[in-house]
Amino acid sequence: QVIIHGLCFGGSNGNAVRVWPTTYLYDRDSPHRSNLLHIEKISAFPTWTRINPGSIFTFTLIFSALPTTCTVFDLKEVIPALGGFYVPGIFRNKQDVYFLEF
Repeated sequence: QVIIHGLCFGGSNGNAVRVWPTTYLYDRDSPHRSNLLHIEKISAFPTWTRINPGSIFTFTLIFSALPTTCTVFDLKEVIPALGGFYVPGIFRNKQDVYFLEF
């Protein structure tokens, strides 16, 4: 499995986040796509999680494993609107645990 720890900022006016089940990890060197298996501390679509102004919000996403040959991958939320999560060019590490800012 691949574990992504996410970090979002509330900003001066606050914010709201959620994750769609159509969020994947894409291996840059193969057609492989890792599926989102579990979420913690963030709402799933269609519900929003509110982030208070000036605060920091953390959450965890757990995905199915990437191929052993994968060295770089992208995280992409595939949704029918603008503004989905997208983090390109994540370099693989041996632990498959990552800390990303969204």
